[in-house]
Formats: sequence, C-alpha cells, structure tokens
Amino acid sequence: MIFPAELYLPQKTLYDAGALSRVPDECLRLGGRGVVVYGRAFEARMDKWNAAIARSGCAGNFCMYAYKGGEPALEDVEALLSFVREKKAEFVCGIGGGSVMDLAKAGAALMFAGQPPTAYLYGRPLERAGLSGRREASPLRRRRHDDPRTV
Repeated sequence: MIFPAELYLPQKTLYDAGALSRVPDECLRLGGRGVVVYGRAFEARMDKWNAAIARSGCAGNFCMYAYKGGEPALEDVEALLSFVREKKAEFVCGIGGGSVMDLAKAGAALMFAGQPPTAYLYGRPLERAGLSGRREASPLRRRRHDDPRTV
C-alpha cells in the first residue's frame, strides 16, 4: 500500500450522535459568514438544523447551498465557488456524505484561489493560505482517468 507524503483533512470533523446541533457553534469559530453545503439526505433533517441555528442565535450567518448529488464535476466546484464569492463567505462547511463533503472541501480549499479550479488539477499550490494556515497543493484530484472534469 502506498501512502501520500502529506494528507490534508478538514479542520474539524463532527460525526457522533447530536453532532448536527454543534455545527453552528463550530462554524462561528471559523468566521462570521459561511456557506453550508448539503445534499438531499439532509433535507429531512432541516428542522433539526433550523433549531440548532435558532439556539445558537446566528441565523444570519449561514447561506445554504443544496448539492444535487453524484460525483462533483468541475462545473459543480465552479458553481459553488461563484455562490461562495457572491455571499462573501469566510468559510465553507459540508454536512452529509461523500460527494457533499468532496464538494465542500474543494470549495473551502479554493475559495481564496487566484486561478480557476482547472489550474489546480495537477498540483499547482494555492497562492493564499486557507483557514488552516497552509497552502495545500492539489485541492482537486482526478477520480476517473477518462473524465478530466471529475474532481
């Protein structure tokens, strides 16, 4: 088995029972205004999310971004980045499974990038450090050799 020399992970991952109720407070630590990326499965839990937001008193701090699902393509990353920049977000949070988290991680890594997402497909380092203080190389990675649009 081959392991990467460096592995960059989200700053914090919550996955235990009741984690959803702690997400708003964790997000507030990251900045004032953020984008929350979620998938179809999360829609059934939207009432719990709204209750957690109300308890934390930060309802105006989050813009919700619904992801349609499936493996995120470059177009999906570009659409998320456009939304993030339009909302002047300071962080991106992902709530959900694999594809939602993949998209949220790409959006978080590239939200301050100086180039379009395609410029980072082959390892170009980011020009500006993200929340972790590190300039991560290759925030996008190719999944399928035959489809260069897949991240």
